[in-house]
Amino acid sequence: RLAGGSDALHQSIAEQQDRILDLAACIGAVHLRTPPLAFGLRLRDPIADFGGWPGIGGERTVRLGEESTVADGIDDGLPVLDASVGAFTRLWLGVRPATGLALTDDLSGPPALLDALDEAFRLPPPRAGWSY
Repeated sequence: RLAGGSDALHQSIAEQQDRILDLAACIGAVHLRTPPLAFGLRLRDPIADFGGWPGIGGERTVRLGEESTVADGIDDGLPVLDASVGAFTRLWLGVRPATGLALTDDLSGPPALLDALDEAFRLPPPRAGWSY
C-alpha cells in the first residue's frame, strides 16, 4: 500500500497494536538526557470520527527534557509536528525514528525538528511482551 502520501511501498504485520490513550501521562513519562526540545503538535485521532469517544487529537505544545510536559494550544514560534495518533505512538515507543516515519507514515514536520526528535528518541526497538 502507498503510505502517508509517499511513493514508498510497505507492508506490515502486527502481533499487537499499541496506541497512546493518555497523552499527558505518556509525555510526562519521558525523561531525556538530551537538550530540551519544544514543539507544537497537531495530533489527528481518527477514532473521533466514529463517535463514543473524542480521542486525543488536537493542538498541543510538547516540551521534552529531564521533565516533559504537554499543554493545550501551540506556542507561537515553535516548529510544528503533524501526526496521526498511530504515527506519534510509534515515535514515542521508538518503533521508528521521526525521519523514517515522515517517509512511510502519517507524520510530517520541518527537517530540523525531525532530526531533533531522532536524537531525543534514541530508544531500543520495542519487543512483544514488554510491560511499558
